[in-house]
Amino acid sequence: MGFIAFMTDWGYTHYVAQAKAVVYRVYPQAEIIDITHNIPHFDIRAGMHVLYRIHKDFPDGSVFLAVVDPGVGTQRRAILGKFGKYYFVAPDNGIMSMILRDYPDAEVYSIENRKYFYLKEPTYTFHGRDIFAPAAAHILAGVPLDEFGPKVDNPVMLDVFKPKWDGRHLKVEVAYVDDFGNVQLYLKDLPWDEKQYPQVWVRGFRAKLVKAYGDVPAGTMIFHRESSGFWELAVSGGNAGEALRVKSGDIIEIIPVD
Repeated sequence: MGFIAFMTDWGYTHYVAQAKAVVYRVYPQAEIIDITHNIPHFDIRAGMHVLYRIHKDFPDGSVFLAVVDPGVGTQRRAILGKFGKYYFVAPDNGIMSMILRDYPDAEVYSIENRKYFYLKEPTYTFHGRDIFAPAAAHILAGVPLDEFGPKVDNPVMLDVFKPKWDGRHLKVEVAYVDDFGNVQLYLKDLPWDEKQYPQVWVRGFRAKLVKAYGDVPAGTMIFHRESSGFWELAVSGGNAGEALRVKSGDIIEIIPVD
């Protein structure tokens, strides 16, 4: 079995340590890799994108513990499943939507067996510690997924806006704005010839199509393909998110120019 890859919107608070402590109580041999704990608070869509773009870089058998959970304590389900070579544990709020689309045959289960909870009566405000962390640890320890609860046939799915191109204007969804202010987009392929249009116009800025941040002077807006294959807007040495005033889920319009 591999690592636990841990992602939350908790910041570097004591909550992170508490959840890790529960993992070690259940399975002391666990190894935990922090993906990030700086997902914007309550931003399920941002968490969905980060989880999707990084998961294939992890070793086979890794368990992804993803807790962005504004619905904690409500009727929303806690779920887990095996997707290809990886395991995922998360609230059923859409955070695994893109993963689910890539693995449509994956089996998903509801976490209901209190034998695998940290507290037999979980608190209403900290399922990350009480339900999700111990579930991830028990998976590492070899507990079969169907031991946790019944199969789920209708996990919550969030829609992702598909790029729309009318021959002149491209509308695309902002996937995530990282700590550098790089604006990652749900866009894999351009509908125009890059050589014909070396720049784009977006929200009052001209952005140059380049390969690397350092290809242009500091302060220049750029448009390029980032390391996971998505296109992004960035500012060399600056913050495109602040300049463009965007957040995950926003729809922006991009116009190619020569």
